[in-house]
Amino acid sequence: MKQFVGRNEEVKKLEDLFHAPRAILAVIKGRRRIGQSRLVKEFAVGKVFHAFTGLAPTNSVSAQDQRNHFARKFYSHFGLPPPKRLRIGVMLLSA
Repeated sequence: MKQFVGRNEEVKKLEDLFHAPRAILAVIKGRRRIGQSRLVKEFAVGKVFHAFTGLAPTNSVSAQDQRNHFARKFYSHFGLPPPKRLRIGVMLLSA
């Protein structure tokens, strides 16, 4: 694998979130092929870590479809029964 360079700021932010005193869900997104998956793989080395991939945005996939898909994968991954009604909301926060 090639050397991992140029993401010190992003890794620092992830480390800060990882060590927060509460549960955190970090969403990493961006244009294709700019290294999101590699960033997550490098960050996760030596950690208990659960990664999920989502639905790509298309004209036929809404943001709510993406959130619901994530929730279903989350419940399945942890062996939890899905709720009878599933609706996930989002609150965007800026640092």
